[in-house]
Amino acid sequence: MGARIIGIPMNAEGMNLQLLEKYLKSHHPKLIYTISTQHNPTGIATSQNHRQQLLQLAEKYECPILEDNAYEGLNFEPVPPPIKALDKQDLVIYAGTFSKTLIPGLRVGYMVVTGKHFQPLVERKLMHDIHTSTISQAIVSEYLASGHYRRHRRRLQTENLLSRNMMLQAMESYFPQEAKWTVPNGGLFLWVQLPLNFDISEIRKQAIEQNVLFASGSAFFPKKQGYPAMRLSFSNSSESEIELGISILGKLLKKHLLSVPLR
Repeated sequence: MGARIIGIPMNAEGMNLQLLEKYLKSHHPKLIYTISTQHNPTGIATSQNHRQQLLQLAEKYECPILEDNAYEGLNFEPVPPPIKALDKQDLVIYAGTFSKTLIPGLRVGYMVVTGKHFQPLVERKLMHDIHTSTISQAIVSEYLASGHYRRHRRRLQTENLLSRNMMLQAMESYFPQEAKWTVPNGGLFLWVQLPLNFDISEIRKQAIEQNVLFASGSAFFPKKQGYPAMRLSFSNSSESEIELGISILGKLLKKHLLSVPLR
């Protein structure tokens, strides 16, 4: 669409707000995009304070926020209210979906929009695809009304928490100490940061040959420029699959460490 994307580094709290403000001053962006709950790919859920500070910056520089919370509802513990819940100036557009919690191919999402952005977004939506599947929306509506969705989500949370813990335990056993990773409190994946000289594309190729697939970290950086990293998914996998997959990755990482000098 011709958008110029400026990446803001993440820290343990979420988006680096000090650096964000510098870019708000110097570049005057048209939109701030953020995933406040179970960030993709790091898995981070930002604090109430971080959300308030981000909104304050948006208000100060009159820059709208798109809060993409596709993974909200997959958290293992309570999270703060969305940034949209704090929004008093109609600066935040909240987007969510049922694709991550119900059926990936369902493609039913929703937005919470107030103020001047509402009508233009409705018009753009109509021009883009005419309408959303009535049948899919009716299925979701019935599922929500029946109470099944709440029970389904609780089951997902329990299963994903067990899988996350299995993966973390396996990584402690098999990964080299040079690898660092996040410990997400929800979502579907975790983020592994590796030394600067790691060739992720080669490691990924060798892993695929052994039927292990992960997302290369480069896909999550603007222009694919960033440090070596990988996103590992712990959802929808058995204990034995997680154990085997992580052991294979651990061997490949250690082998790579022996073949190249660290920096």
